Amino acid sequence: MRERIVDGLIGYDSTELLLITLGNCTLGWLLSNRLLKDEEVIRVAKRRKIDISIEIEVTDPALLDHAERLDAASRSCPIRNTLVGVDISSSLRLTAASDIT
Repeated sequence: MRERIVDGLIGYDSTELLLITLGNCTLGWLLSNRLLKDEEVIRVAKRRKIDISIEIEVTDPALLDHAERLDAASRSCPIRNTLVGVDISSSLRLTAASDIT
């Protein structure tokens, strides 16, 4: 558990470090691209938003009746719940496999 002081928390948790690393890596690769590496970059903006789209195909069509319940379960992931202040949108698409004979 991180220590809280008057103006916020001290340090970063592992998820925040992962997101910082991912953002910095992505920006680094982008700015070192041959099209941008010699350009003057005026501004870089960040957005604290994550979009998750999950598609699951199952063999039992009866599971389709439980799509809302499974979608709600997917939103209770412990890692997701550590991302305070990050806008996370997610969707679950549940389909049944068709038997082709």
